Amino acid sequence: MAQHGVARISTWSVEKVEDSAEASTALLTLSDSPETREKWNHSFKLEYLVTLTAVSLTMKLKATNTGDAPFSFNFLLHTYLKVPEISTTSISGLTGRTYIDKVADSAKKVEETPLVTLPSFVDRIYVGTAAGPKDVAVLGVEGKPLFAVVNEASLGKDQQAVDVVVWNPYEGASPGDLPPPAYKEFVCVEPGLVNAFHGLPPSQSAELTQKLFPFA
Repeated sequence: MAQHGVARISTWSVEKVEDSAEASTALLTLSDSPETREKWNHSFKLEYLVTLTAVSLTMKLKATNTGDAPFSFNFLLHTYLKVPEISTTSISGLTGRTYIDKVADSAKKVEETPLVTLPSFVDRIYVGTAAGPKDVAVLGVEGKPLFAVVNEASLGKDQQAVDVVVWNPYEGASPGDLPPPAYKEFVCVEPGLVNAFHGLPPSQSAELTQKLFPFA
C-alpha cells in the first residue's frame, strides 16, 4: 500500500453541504470498493466532517468497521497551516513528550524545549501520553500566536492519547507536488493515531478531531 494509505488516493463522495447563520458544514464519505480492496482488503466507511464558523475550523474523521472481522489501522489528518515564514515559526505544548525522529532513523527522543522550532527538515511523531484533548499552539515572530490547535482521538466510547505529527520538508525533502519555495509558508501540525496500529472490531468506530482557532 502507498505510504499514506488508501483514503488519500481514492475519490470521495460529497454527502451533504449545509449553511446556517452559525456554521457551514460539508460531509464527505468513502466506503470500500473493488478498487480499495485491491490495496487493503477490508470493509469500512470513512466520514470526514468539516465545520467552519466565524472563529474556528473543525475537522472530524470517523472510521467505521462495516465488516464481520476486526482490522488494524492507523490514521492522520494532514493539516497544512499557513505561516509567514517557517524559520520564525515555533510550536508550544509538546514539552516532555517522547517523539520519534524520522529524520534521524526513527530514533526516540524526549522534547526538552518549551518551543519546537523548525530550522531544517523536521518529521516527528510526538507520542500521545494521556487520553483526552491535546492543545498546542503555533507561534510566529517573537512568539506571536498564529493558531490554537485542539486535537482529540477516540476508539469506540473511549478517548485515546492522540499523537501529534510535526512536519516541514524544507527544500531537500519537498515532494514533487510541493515545489520550493512553498515550504517556507506552511507547517504541518497533524493529529493522529500513528505511533502504533490500533484494532477496530466489527461495527465499531474510531474518530480523530482537530479544531483550529486562528489569530488575527
